[in-house]
Amino acid sequence: MRYFLWLDGKQEGPYEPAKIREMIDNSQITNTTLAHPEEDTGNWNPIRNYPQIFEKPPENVLPWPVLPKPTVPAVAPVVKNNQTLILITAVGMMFIGGMTFMDQMSSHDETVLQQIASRIGMLGGVCIFGFGLVTLAVCTKHD
Repeated sequence: MRYFLWLDGKQEGPYEPAKIREMIDNSQITNTTLAHPEEDTGNWNPIRNYPQIFEKPPENVLPWPVLPKPTVPAVAPVVKNNQTLILITAVGMMFIGGMTFMDQMSSHDETVLQQIASRIGMLGGVCIFGFGLVTLAVCTKHD
């Protein structure tokens, strides 16, 4: 879009935005100089009211590629062979049982580090067991 400018009491132009920016940079006009769009029949306004004059067009800019939207499965994946999940659950049960047995069999003279290690082992077993159960419940195919 080109603009007319009000200079020295009369209408001048029309000027391209790049030329208007150049005139401002060379102090020939200011951002309060009155301007009027070529296609508009409205009032004269200061140049600062037309932000499009100050927007420089991009130079040699490639457009962003349009990427397809990622597709997310609506349900959890179905596991047809759940032997691995059963094994994970069983390992978790063995951890819990083994740590509970060791905890019952240990003397009360064990050190704080031994007690912590025992509790960590039990917690690990609970986590493995829980993971196995949840995974079995969510991912196995129910016919």
